[in-house]
Amino acid sequence: MIPEHPDERPDLIQASDHCDLYTRQYTAKFTETPGVTVLSASDTIYQNIFTDNQCAKLCVDYSEFDCKSFDYCPNINTCFLGKKHVFDVPKSQINKDVRCNHYSRNYADDFKVKANKQISLRDNRVIEGISAEQCAKLCVEEESFSCASFDYCGNMTECRLSDAAMSDVGQVTVETSAYCAVYQRMYFPDGSVYTNTKSSGYSAGAMGGLGFAMLVVGAVLAIAIYFGIGKMRGKSFDFMTISFKNMENSD
Repeated sequence: MIPEHPDERPDLIQASDHCDLYTRQYTAKFTETPGVTVLSASDTIYQNIFTDNQCAKLCVDYSEFDCKSFDYCPNINTCFLGKKHVFDVPKSQINKDVRCNHYSRNYADDFKVKANKQISLRDNRVIEGISAEQCAKLCVEEESFSCASFDYCGNMTECRLSDAAMSDVGQVTVETSAYCAVYQRMYFPDGSVYTNTKSSGYSAGAMGGLGFAMLVVGAVLAIAIYFGIGKMRGKSFDFMTISFKNMENSD
């Protein structure tokens, strides 16, 4: 294994009768729309880029912002990186240009598909009339809960986001389905392995309020117990009363 990609260092490639060269295809993480540009106004531009795969690698590795798409124009060897996905761009900003191709992040690449299956009764959110790839994007970008999987039913173009995973043995019911498939989330967008961190369902403010309420209840109970024990022992709790002893000589 070598850190350099052949697209960046073609001078390192040598003929061999006994070896084969395998290179990482970064474009597999994107869906291509030929003859279209979306990012012509982008200010993140790389020149002397000789393949679309090299441009895809720049997008995947870019750290200044979350790169969701890129335009590649092979006639001028130029790569344009973008913050927006083609699904989020108005049609007025999608321009035809036979010299360039647009690539947007294929979120379905982060999932493993189980055909003819569905997770029963664990839908956190249902969306209709979208594609499986759009459904995958919604799952990855979901903020109200940790989306671990989704069911997609092609006959109804229905997307069902869920915090349940097929690996939750004993907690989920997986059923056979003629038209649906379960997409099990495997990776985060940066390529790291996905781990499901389920939300407790309470916000930070709600948890703080609950903690304060518990403190008040605890204090009331402590006072009640204290007074109860005192009464059982016949003690007085009139703390504001000061008793005096008459020291005068009775003589």
